[in-house]
This record gives sequence, structure tokens and C-alpha cells, in this order.
Amino acid sequence: MNIAVGIATRGRPKILAETLAELAHQTRAPDRVFVCHVDESDVADLPQRFPDVVFLRAKAGLPRQRNAILDAATEADVVLFLDDDFLPAPAWLAVLEQMMAVHADCVVATGTVIADGAKGPGIAPDQARALLAADTPPADPLAVVPHFNGYGCNMAFRMAPVRANSIRVDEALPAYAWYEDIDVTRRLAAASGGSILRLAGARGVHLGVKSA
Repeated sequence: MNIAVGIATRGRPKILAETLAELAHQTRAPDRVFVCHVDESDVADLPQRFPDVVFLRAKAGLPRQRNAILDAATEADVVLFLDDDFLPAPAWLAVLEQMMAVHADCVVATGTVIADGAKGPGIAPDQARALLAADTPPADPLAVVPHFNGYGCNMAFRMAPVRANSIRVDEALPAYAWYEDIDVTRRLAAASGGSILRLAGARGVHLGVKSA
């Protein structure tokens, strides 16, 4: 299974660097990592620091940037979208790969967020890493439950139904596109007849950085 990670970013290269560094700890490495930015200041020196990452440019707006990643991930069977301030636990991709193999009807997978800074003042990267280190994984890391939608900070799309149904994030939404994740994942599930599942063993911390 070819799994790509896609990250849309704007205006916070230091936080993006934390997320890219954390991806290096995955027990199952991504086959490709795409970062879509708007101008060079969004990524600063990161193309030199992370030479294996594919850096793309698009016009500003989360829907446009996510769509640019979908268009670029031509070889991917699955695209995992992470926010640029989401730190995944090391097993995230390994759990995703195993779950997608077992649940052939799953078109959207979303992880378990053990702490979400979007619901408060935000979480510092060091604090997030401490939370991940202290987290106790579930007894069955492949346990899943049906979920209404994918949560945009960590949601994976099975690309065959995305391509078959020409699914894209709605670019008519405002640039910041709050709740675009609900819209696109519900449309993908409806168009394909597939399921949306939340993964117990794919865990992480959303920093909820307040600047963008």
C-alpha cells in the first residue's frame, strides 16, 4: 500500500518543522510527504532540512492547498492529511495501513486525538511529546468505531474512490475553510457508499497553534 502524507501550511514554518521531524519516528514510514505552501516564507529553510519532502505551491486557501496535494499524489493508495501542528504517535501509519487492508469498505479514516489544543489555549510541542510518551495505547490497536466525519487535523482518504468520484475539497468555501473536513468526508462517503472509521490505535496531539 502506497501511503502519502499531505500537509497544507501557511505562515508557521517553525511549527511545521516540528511536525515533519515527528514523522521521522513513524514505525511505518510514509512513501511520500507533500507540503503545500503559498510562498517561500511559509517553509523558510525546510526544503534544505527535509530533502525527501515534496514541496508544492498553490494559491492561499486550505481547500486549494489540500486539492493540490490530492492532485500531486498520483501514486498514492491512501493520503493522510495532517495539520501542520499535529504530532502523530509513532504507530499512526502502521495502524492505518493494517486497518485499510482489513476494512476494504473504509474510505475515510480519522485518528484518536488524545489532546486538542484547538479547544483551549494551545499545546506546546514539548508538552505534546510528553503527552504522547505518557499515552497508553488501547489493548486492541486495530479497534475501530464508525464516525460521522474525518477530523481535518488527522484524516486519511482511500484514493480509488476519491478518483472515481472526482472528490475535491470545496474551493467555494472561505479560504480558512472551517469544517471543510466534514463537508468533503461526508461527500466521499455518500458518493462511494463507503464507511468513515475512527481508529483507536492511530493517536496524536493537535497543538492548536493560534497563529496562521
